[in-house]
Amino acid sequence: MTPQAGQLLLKEVAPRLDHTIRHGVPAVGCEDAQELTQDAVALAARLLHQAEANGKVVTAGNVAYYALQHAKSGRRSVGYSNADVLGSATQLNGRSRVKSMHAPVPLPDVGEADFLEMFESEPEDPSCLAARKLDWAAFLATVEDRARAVLLCVAEGGSLRSVAIRWGVSDSTMQGYKRKLAAAIREFMGADVLALVTQVPAWKSNLVALRERQVGKALQS
Repeated sequence: MTPQAGQLLLKEVAPRLDHTIRHGVPAVGCEDAQELTQDAVALAARLLHQAEANGKVVTAGNVAYYALQHAKSGRRSVGYSNADVLGSATQLNGRSRVKSMHAPVPLPDVGEADFLEMFESEPEDPSCLAARKLDWAAFLATVEDRARAVLLCVAEGGSLRSVAIRWGVSDSTMQGYKRKLAAAIREFMGADVLALVTQVPAWKSNLVALRERQVGKALQS
């Protein structure tokens, strides 16, 4: 695109698109007017580039008109999919709908629940598990075989006496070694390691806070 075409796009085409889209182009799904305007400007830029490549002279009004027609019909700069569930054409044809994650969902014998509640599960958050595995792998790479045996025994809920017998040391020696190993873990992972492993993931905290706000509004109304 030439500098002249870029100036035409920014100073004449974009303002027309912004004004018309805000007042006459319906959004699809979760789109808003600002997003539609940005997409229409991208469509207009493509039209200008194609016109220049073909040696055609176009006006700002023509470019804005055809970009708006594309936007109204559901065409977007990223494509016009009728198969993608989030595609504008799919939603315009009524084959899919985008709903808020906080929208109530009727459930039999339960009443209503949020979409987020349907995705929530009681087991530990996978992201926390993955991060912990990475931390433990890094720590285990720094310790000897005896320390790994002690950690495995503690994790499985076993008795350290079996580890003491295997390594030929007394129970008191093994207990002292266990305390030293705990200190090494705190030094490696931080003094707040126990608080971190029991911390509730941020997305669960946000969900709880949202429920509390909803309950508060219901009580006030």
